[in-house]
Amino acid sequence: MILQVVDGDGCLSQVSHAWLRLFGYREEEVLGRSLADFLPEGQGKHFLQHFPRMKSVGEALGDVFALRRKDGGECTVSQNGWIERDEEGNFLRSHCILQDVTRVKRLEEKREWERQLLGICHQAADLRTLMESLAVFFQQLTGCEAVGIRLRQDGDYPYYQAVGFPAAFLKAENSLCSRDEKGSIILEYTGDPTLDCMCGNVIRGRFDASLPFFTARGSFWTNGTTRLLASTSPAERQSNTRNSCNGAGYESVALIPIKDRKTT
Repeated sequence: MILQVVDGDGCLSQVSHAWLRLFGYREEEVLGRSLADFLPEGQGKHFLQHFPRMKSVGEALGDVFALRRKDGGECTVSQNGWIERDEEGNFLRSHCILQDVTRVKRLEEKREWERQLLGICHQAADLRTLMESLAVFFQQLTGCEAVGIRLRQDGDYPYYQAVGFPAAFLKAENSLCSRDEKGSIILEYTGDPTLDCMCGNVIRGRFDASLPFFTARGSFWTNGTTRLLASTSPAERQSNTRNSCNGAGYESVALIPIKDRKTT
């Protein structure tokens, strides 16, 4: 049973072993601390502001809310509880039985995002409108500062649509083609243009799935470009990277190839 008891000061006075296991704390790290310390920032401020009213009229934090784990993640929980009062009706403590509904909540959110994505694809009048809407959609979905979509054009992969990137960055990084000293495009043995940097790796399928920044199907992800560049060689990164994303201050970068009829 996931039990938590909150005293008259809004502090946790008792938690069950199941509570400690779920959130990753030891008992001595929890007892006596305000419940607000374990709530997301906005909910924590709301709790501190409204706790006196909660005590007097019996209002709860909410049927479903989030609590922070020790590792920094969050669990969504539903609650069912009661308030213990003295003979004069004064608040003593609240007892809450929690249920972890994180997975259910995520499935609900996933279905909602899928519904919105299908709506965007259905309503778009043309490719340009579709890509404009998708760029904004994925920016909101991921919380990323910037999202760019590259499409193939004459062997190159310029940005077809982008949101959040500075204009100077888009101009400098629009072309992925590698060029010689004379400015001519360098061709691979297949006759296709050689594509630079990590974007080129992902598009051309140059990856090593045993490395932590590549997935089994060839996507790329890092949450620290500075650390990645300092700890890996060009051979491990599959090419000489331009490092423009890192130079522009982007530490978290995800690159995902999308193929139509086996063509990236």
